[in-house]
Amino acid sequence: QVSDLAKTLHFALLDRLFDVGISVRKRAIRIFRDLIIANPTYKGRASVFSKLLQQVADRKLDDGVRDLIQETFELLWFSSTCSKSDSVGGVLTSFSNDQNNSFETAKQMIEVVTISPGSQESLACLVKEMLCGFNEGDKAKKVCERKVRQKATRNHCSNIVSYLFEELLSFEEKRAASKNQSAAGPRLVHLLTTISVFTDASPTLLLKHIDILLPYLKADNGLEPASEAAVVYNICKILSQLASYLTVTEICRLGDSDLPGDLIKITYAFGSKPTGAAVELLAKLATHSSLGNDSVYRAS
Repeated sequence: QVSDLAKTLHFALLDRLFDVGISVRKRAIRIFRDLIIANPTYKGRASVFSKLLQQVADRKLDDGVRDLIQETFELLWFSSTCSKSDSVGGVLTSFSNDQNNSFETAKQMIEVVTISPGSQESLACLVKEMLCGFNEGDKAKKVCERKVRQKATRNHCSNIVSYLFEELLSFEEKRAASKNQSAAGPRLVHLLTTISVFTDASPTLLLKHIDILLPYLKADNGLEPASEAAVVYNICKILSQLASYLTVTEICRLGDSDLPGDLIKITYAFGSKPTGAAVELLAKLATHSSLGNDSVYRAS
């Protein structure tokens, strides 16, 4: 069967992604692309995506290989219409369901971050390229066509972000019922890291979800110290990216909340990274263009 053959050849094909021969690399990419289209639940997909992102991060990468990788991600992650294998006959069929596809993309992004935490920056760059259009220099494409595609991609990314927060809330419900809440720390960090990908790429997509993140800054999440520090750091960095997009009303509301006090407590309770992130967030809130010199953040 195809799945058994793929399992046998998986690691050999992964090595071919870094082959010295350009044509070999391209062939390996196409094989994995077709395999994942035919078998969306392929267990090796996260390692494939991680290796592809690793390649994209290489500035010396051949332009043809880079374009093929970007086109592959566009097809598998950022297209509302793609193919999947029929569960009975294994026949390739086409479906168009943007929401379901967004949910699946979000799951796969979480998988990639889980096995490769350092992939966050490459993921953010990929999302930016998809939102802006990685092939803007193609004169053959009409401006209106690009705008339509970019609008669809933004809607798709908005659905991905919504799913990530739904997954976060669902995760917390399960964790609350668990006898060992601290063991779930790494999973929580991976979820927040994936969310931060979109903070870097398109901050406005997260604005409506900001209240879900604020309670984590209480730093009483029942986690191991390392995970607690990572959670606090991620939340502070996310909010720092969002700060300049907040309205006067939002800034004032947050200033009247426990947020300033929570950030100050973080500077006393954690190491340099979380402390630096908390100070950065306080500074961005205090220097927001809508605030005067009597800001509660400045008083803090």
